[in-house]
Amino acid sequence: HARSWVALRTAHYDIVSALSVEETRSLARDLEVFRAGAEHALEIALSPETVRTRVFAFDGRAIIRPFDMRGVSGYFLPSLEGDAIVLRTGEGWGDATDELRARHVRQLLRAHDARKRPLWYEEGLGAFASSINVRGWEARVGLPRTDYVMLLRDWHRSSLQELLTTE
Repeated sequence: HARSWVALRTAHYDIVSALSVEETRSLARDLEVFRAGAEHALEIALSPETVRTRVFAFDGRAIIRPFDMRGVSGYFLPSLEGDAIVLRTGEGWGDATDELRARHVRQLLRAHDARKRPLWYEEGLGAFASSINVRGWEARVGLPRTDYVMLLRDWHRSSLQELLTTE
């Protein structure tokens, strides 16, 4: 509450940050590189007319955590007035969970093309784009997500007969 806040506007994001000026600039770069990586990986040109995304970044690790949501380091809040990304443990874009990145990309896709697409398509593209890992001015795409690897490891194989007789 008694912090210095920095406001920074990029081509696609409005950032309000309690991080240092340099950390806020780094966050802005990471956000724009992530978006560019998503555009490139999905082979689409996202509309520049889309509603801007607000980003709030701060270090909220204290005894009282008013912006905590189930203990996650960052989360995505969709809104009719523009989406918001909350990064709350002081790590900048490093606070962005896989789910946050996937939801952000799904929302960008919806804003880009309002056509009804099958749910599997949106989910798949969102999950794929959530694998984008930003390092400096570089974005790596298609890295395995640890949560998916764990699901596949724990997957129980069933025979076709078992699946057909399941009630």
